[in-house]
Amino acid sequence: MTTLNLPPQDDFEDRYTAKLRELLAGHGVIVQYDRDRAALDLGVHLAKTDDAGAKRLTTTKVWFQLKGVHSTTLPGMVKW
Repeated sequence: MTTLNLPPQDDFEDRYTAKLRELLAGHGVIVQYDRDRAALDLGVHLAKTDDAGAKRLTTTKVWFQLKGVHSTTLPGMVKW
């Protein structure tokens, strides 16, 4: 049986992307392109709580392009 190795940098990227999704949860709707031609990794369509306490989407979308900084290159980096 042939196995495929998961490079450590892929595992690290998966974890910090998941952490960003967790931090953005509750602030809007996570959006993602099916075909990411602009190299934007993750976006959020921001929401705002109205006077009645309901969350409503605003007209604002924010996009993030995550950079490949590795835990081994930053001393004291938190291990997720």
